[in-house]
Amino acid sequence: MQRLLLVLLALVFWTIPRAFAQDSVADRAVAAAKEYVKSKNLKDPKLTILLSSLYNNSFPDFTKKWEALTGVKFEIVPLGYTDIPAKVMQEAVSKSGVYDIFNDFPYTMPDAAGAKVIIALDDLAKKYQPDFSGIADGLKFQQYYDGKLYVMINDGDHLLFVLRKDLKDAATIIKRFNSELRGMLADGSYNRLLGLNWVQGDAEGDGRVVGRRDGAHAMDARGVAQCRHRL
Repeated sequence: MQRLLLVLLALVFWTIPRAFAQDSVADRAVAAAKEYVKSKNLKDPKLTILLSSLYNNSFPDFTKKWEALTGVKFEIVPLGYTDIPAKVMQEAVSKSGVYDIFNDFPYTMPDAAGAKVIIALDDLAKKYQPDFSGIADGLKFQQYYDGKLYVMINDGDHLLFVLRKDLKDAATIIKRFNSELRGMLADGSYNRLLGLNWVQGDAEGDGRVVGRRDGAHAMDARGVAQCRHRL
């Protein structure tokens, strides 16, 4: 029940603020959630989410709407976002099953997927058809790890470096920047600069997204080391 409703909830949140204005994706998600609860004869269904405390004030507005539409209640467990990765990995060891949903930034995903504490969502996404149109490529590829869909991003915050085209020597600056960044990725200094063990992205612009741990290269099918940020 929890796994299915997790995806259905994500489908609804993908469409906010349009979700409750006869949006087809939201309608499909709500109808499927109701049908699942009914088919399993569930009484007082509830989902528990480990929520970044950044959203502790705004998230209850969404959960109230979800409960009103589907009858599924939410228990919110707020936690500082810097502490969530450790909590996720703790769950991988304890296997308590306390949490149905983890709310965190995509950098937690590779380790969580490797520890099998989260599941791939490809089959459910194929069935319920979430709408990813309008989402920037730089955000969409962060939903995937090892070619599988593991997260659905519902926050548009994104780091973007911009260089004006009319700036003198702009093309040369970009070329040097890309070269330096690839070198830092190869020797692990880029990971250490960001304070991250895992860096993931599409360095070649070919749509292939893989990760790299500090000290251990991860290559794509063409043998090219990747980084999180599109170059």
